[in-house]
Amino acid sequence: MNDKILGIILVIGSVTLGLLNAIYIEGTLADAFVFISLQSFVFVVVMAFGLSYIDRFRGSDKDWNNIIRRNMIIAGWIGLIIGVQITFFRSVNYPDIAHDMFWKSTILGLGYSLNSLLYGYILSPILSALLKK
Repeated sequence: MNDKILGIILVIGSVTLGLLNAIYIEGTLADAFVFISLQSFVFVVVMAFGLSYIDRFRGSDKDWNNIIRRNMIIAGWIGLIIGVQITFFRSVNYPDIAHDMFWKSTILGLGYSLNSLLYGYILSPILSALLKK
């Protein structure tokens, strides 16, 4: 069997067994389907290929596979930042938080503070491609 195929099977199998163990044996209060998100998958793949094309345009001499791998990780972080911001901004409308000014301002502040990370991750490859001569 090809080592690449065996590695892929082992990775997917270990993640699946770990999730099933946590949910059904350990009793974690989650459903297995919370880990399946078509929107997140599409976001990471499209963002990673967009970032990879920018890297190729900048004249990166690295292997295409390494560029995509690195950019998929960056796209995952960008998706995490956006998801956390959405959670923060939505949670200030909950009745318990909306009436407590300290928590409301703290949660909003955390949400807004993630903007700089988001801008850095997104604008860095775009501006470096635009400014390349």
